[in-house]
Amino acid sequence: MKRIAIAGEIWDENPDLQLIIDAIDSGEDIELIISSYGGDLDHALAVYKLLKPISDKITAKVIGKVASAATVILLSADKRIADQDAELLIHFPSTELRGTADELEETAMELRKYEGKLKEIYSG
Repeated sequence: MKRIAIAGEIWDENPDLQLIIDAIDSGEDIELIISSYGGDLDHALAVYKLLKPISDKITAKVIGKVASAATVILLSADKRIADQDAELLIHFPSTELRGTADELEETAMELRKYEGKLKEIYSG
């Protein structure tokens, strides 16, 4: 079994996509150990898309708090384990922005696209 710890902020180098790919390529079962407040949704979606096709070979364990984008990674596993002290937090995507009305409208449209993706994953 390959074990992958996902801790801290989710961003373009955490978790390491090559580490995920190597674990997938090994053909072994994968155990994700997750303790993260979340972070970059695009990166979490990339990890989810890599892992979801083999979700039956993945066990995800919640250690402490799993929030925001980290919950997307959690949902890539068919088997999820959390003890009584674990906490999950989900929310609609958000951003901080300054700009013109057109830029704000464009960003709002992007956020709605992410909302749709998340609804699909969470209801899945």
